[in-house]
Amino acid sequence: MGVKLTDGNNDIVIGTSNGLAIRFNEKDVREMGRTATGVRGIKLGKDDYVIGCIVVKRTASLLVVTDQGFGKRSDINDYRITRRGGKGVITVKTGDKIGKLIAMKEVEDND
Repeated sequence: MGVKLTDGNNDIVIGTSNGLAIRFNEKDVREMGRTATGVRGIKLGKDDYVIGCIVVKRTASLLVVTDQGFGKRSDINDYRITRRGGKGVITVKTGDKIGKLIAMKEVEDND
């Protein structure tokens, strides 16, 4: 998966292969010791897995790409802030034609 550096006050967006994404404030993630198992970021459905996460640091858009070559760009503010551990909201309606989500990035107009 990956690790992102934050300043303690950012929002996190986690995306899944089935086209769902959740946005929550990182203060919802409590501090733990090294041997702890962690906390749930997003509830996964059957045959679903996390494909990426971003740390929202600027007013930008979320760009997602599917394995069939489709892309979609959405305003970050379209993702309501929720609590961690939820199912998320639909980012892309996946299927045979569109494919599964494979990547997500935070982008601005000049990127």
